[in-house]
Amino acid sequence: MSFGLYATVFFLPIAPAIIEGLFVVILLAFLIKRSNLFLNYMKDFRHKLGQDFPPKLFYAVTQSYKPIENPLNKPIAGYLLISFLSVILGQYIDVGFKGFVFKLLQGVFTFFIFLECINSKKRFLIFLTVFLASFTLITINGLWQYFVREDFIHYYPINDGRVTSSFKHANDFGGYLVMVIPVILMATACLMRNYRTIAKEDLFQIHVKPFFRSKLFVIMLFLTTLVSIINLGLTYSRGAWLAVFLGFIIVLLRKPKFLVVFLICLLVFMAIFIPSMLKERTSNI
Repeated sequence: MSFGLYATVFFLPIAPAIIEGLFVVILLAFLIKRSNLFLNYMKDFRHKLGQDFPPKLFYAVTQSYKPIENPLNKPIAGYLLISFLSVILGQYIDVGFKGFVFKLLQGVFTFFIFLECINSKKRFLIFLTVFLASFTLITINGLWQYFVREDFIHYYPINDGRVTSSFKHANDFGGYLVMVIPVILMATACLMRNYRTIAKEDLFQIHVKPFFRSKLFVIMLFLTTLVSIINLGLTYSRGAWLAVFLGFIIVLLRKPKFLVVFLICLLVFMAIFIPSMLKERTSNI
């Protein structure tokens, strides 16, 4: 399951078909693991096959296949309930049910698989490393597409002057960047500010190769962050711009000392990309 998740997060922005295949592999691995747990429960109950058997069977099933305990379980359950009611009360029940099972439940299941598999600092750092490698590749691809006029992964051309990288539409690329930019930017800021302290922590000493504790890596991470912000601007996706802006507003509520830096960066971003957007997209802000 862990290797399936590593591959999934790498190919997520590159090959959706591979993602579906990896999900099947992860699901089979999960069922094998949990079925083995169920068989162990049944061995314990084997000598009680009388009236007590049905309750014990129900207990074995629920305990063997229940999701990992997490504070988000109840909010997710509420969201699933609302979504299911929306499906059965909607005009196109068949389409809605298909999306509910093959999209929403698949995403929720992936979340619980992540909690179950990435259960150590070492695995978490491996996951982040693979994620960062994929993200770096996609952002470089986006910059390449802007200058060469087509990306080097799928050879998608630029349409309407907007960068899409390996995605089919600029808004899709913008949505991907929205998820990562606030996190990677704050991580870069923390690494640059507390480099000496972090490099000596046991987590990095034990599980991370020397390169990932070096100043060169911090510089590369900063450059990746800078390129990702440039990509965000070149998508000319106003919804993505607004989403990142709101994300940083939330950060500023906890770290108001970054307000001046944020305002300067925001003004520079707007001064560069809004005139370009008006020219490329022929749309107002």
